[in-house]
Amino acid sequence: MKHCQWLVGLTGLVAVVGCGSDDAGSGQVEEWLGESTHLAISGTYQGMEFDVDLEGEAAAGVHCERFYAPLVGTEPDASGNYDTSQLYFAMTEIGAKIDVSGMTKEFNISYWRHDVAAGTDLDVTPRVFGTSIPEGKTWSDINVFDPGADVLSGIESAAESGTVAMKLNTGDPDQNGIMKASGSRTGAYYSVSWGPDDFLKVSATANCSPGIVVTWPQNFLVP
Repeated sequence: MKHCQWLVGLTGLVAVVGCGSDDAGSGQVEEWLGESTHLAISGTYQGMEFDVDLEGEAAAGVHCERFYAPLVGTEPDASGNYDTSQLYFAMTEIGAKIDVSGMTKEFNISYWRHDVAAGTDLDVTPRVFGTSIPEGKTWSDINVFDPGADVLSGIESAAESGTVAMKLNTGDPDQNGIMKASGSRTGAYYSVSWGPDDFLKVSATANCSPGIVVTWPQNFLVP
C-alpha cells in the first residue's frame, strides 16, 4: 500500500509531500486484502520481525505452486507422466522475496492436503509426519531462506495452531477431478502460531503455476 503525507497550506490547498513505497509495512494484517495479487505479513518468529506489504508493481514476484503426489505404488508412463486419477493434492505454497530486518529473504507459506473451496476455513494442527490430515484440518509451514539457496537451507517450520481461511480458489480440475493443471488462482488469510511469542498473520493472492507432480510427499503424508 502507498502511504502518503499531505501538507495543507495557509491558502487551504492540499499538496502531496511524500509517499511510502508499496512494500512498506502497515501494522498487523488482520484480514484478507482482496483479489489483487499481493503478499502481506505481520508478526514475529524466532526474534525476526515481519512487516511486509507487497502490492501493485511490488507484488510482481509473488508466486504460487500446487503440488500433487502419486499414490504409493503408482508409476509414471514411458514419458514420465502419471495417471492423474492416481494423484492426491499434497500442498499449495505461496511466497515472494521479502525484506526481513534489512535482509532480502525468500519466504513461503503453505497449506497441506485439502484444496478446499473459497469460503472454507481449515484448522491448523501440529505436523506429524507419517500421518493423515483429517477433513477440515491442515498443516501450515513456512520457509525463510536466502535467495538462490535450497529451500530447506534456512528456516523450515510448521505452525502448532491457527487457521487458514480460503478466500479465493479458482481453476478447473482435469478430467479426473483432482489436478488443476493450469489456470488456477489462490487467495487465503493465514493466522498461524508457534506459541505465545511466535505468530504470523499473512494475506496472499497469486496466480498458480501449472500443477507439479512430486513424490516426496509420500515420505511425510498419508493421503
